[in-house]
Amino acid sequence: MKGPLVSIVINCYNSERFLDRALKSIYSQTYKNWEIIFWDNLSTDSSSNIAKSYDDKLKYYKATKNTNLGIARKKAIELAKGDYLAFLDCDDEWMPEKLEKQVNALERNKNYDFSYTGVHYINEYNKIILKYLPKAISGDVLSYQLNKYEIGIQSVLIRNNIDMNFNQNLQFSPDYDLLMNIASKYRAYVIREYLIKYRVVSGSLTNQKIHLWWSEMKYTLDFIFEKNPNLINYLPFNRIKIRLKKEIVSLGKGKIIKKNSKSNFIKPSEWDDLIIQKDIVLIDLRNTYEIKIGRFRNSINPLTNNFSQFPKRFKEMKFKKDKKIAMYCTGGIRCEKASNYLSQEGYKNIFQLKGGIINYLDYANKNSKCTNWKGECFVFDNRVTINKKLMPGKYVQCHGCRTPITKKETMSEMYIKGVSCPHCYNKRSDIQKKSSMSRQKQINLAEIKNTQHSFSRITKL
Repeated sequence: MKGPLVSIVINCYNSERFLDRALKSIYSQTYKNWEIIFWDNLSTDSSSNIAKSYDDKLKYYKATKNTNLGIARKKAIELAKGDYLAFLDCDDEWMPEKLEKQVNALERNKNYDFSYTGVHYINEYNKIILKYLPKAISGDVLSYQLNKYEIGIQSVLIRNNIDMNFNQNLQFSPDYDLLMNIASKYRAYVIREYLIKYRVVSGSLTNQKIHLWWSEMKYTLDFIFEKNPNLINYLPFNRIKIRLKKEIVSLGKGKIIKKNSKSNFIKPSEWDDLIIQKDIVLIDLRNTYEIKIGRFRNSINPLTNNFSQFPKRFKEMKFKKDKKIAMYCTGGIRCEKASNYLSQEGYKNIFQLKGGIINYLDYANKNSKCTNWKGECFVFDNRVTINKKLMPGKYVQCHGCRTPITKKETMSEMYIKGVSCPHCYNKRSDIQKKSSMSRQKQINLAEIKNTQHSFSRITKL
């Protein structure tokens, strides 16, 4: 039995460097009923020769003129005959079971219209530089994507009978626009497995047009919120600044190469059983002010004010290289960096909480599970903290120093709303306090008059 036909769209423009690897990853699929719609956007290198060297399962088409990606995607889709659509860019690759797992999932679950998967980010030399598994729960995933976008065009499998259209005016993000609009109307089957390889390449077309990212993303979100006015009550941040960084968080140790050592991701369902073991050392990788709000019982506080202090603090602990070390942080990013660093330093038994504290609390809440977590968890948005039920916690934030403070601390003489708190009253200058007072005065007057002000919680884009 062949199963439904999958049409795989490949849009190509001067992609000879990695094209053969991409195509071979398709021909290596365990699911065999597919066709490739290869749209050549007037390449001037050897891309066409590479594509034409494959058999007739690859259907080669050449554009009459070079167009942007949205137009090229649309033209290729119009030629697809499959029951499902998939996409692969010329510098990316699929794992062998990618199509088989997704086709089986959607054939068994007819109430889902598309699927996406986890990803390995690789460099130009095929080395893994980051791993990401999707966090959203199968079903309506739009709300999660608004918080943290995680759908890669290379990872999707989409039923070919749903309403979809590539915006032909977008230069940088027609894929984002398509997938966000699909997510706003259809249900996703999320597969938490690494089934694609996304290559990060300097000088790629994506990087060349990244300056368009914010304006085009805003265009997409404006459209979605217009169509879904009751989607959310407010945005988590009043102001967004975009800055390109080489590292999300830095240890201050330059490039870290992971050695072959035992490093395990521990699922939330297995975490409590691990950390109660007597031979385990449990380390909290967050900053001290976060740990004061909540932590796992018996965890060690390294007393860091920023992540770059961790190597020095850890060295002072003087653990043996074969010591079992379990680590956790808010979402898992610091654990990834610290795990690689400790592996490089020769530590052999490293464990980390998969998906971090938020993933653990989400699992515990859904399964009504008693936990070893004590307190609340600091988050980097207007909620300030969340409790075990993932609802906004009891802390507020001092807008003078951004420190989370308790209700008791707001009763202090040093607490002036919008200006200072016991943590910063003696640290802030008179000029800083005067500026904050002026800001708070504007807010107070606006609230009395029941009018908007420039510091209001944003309710629409």
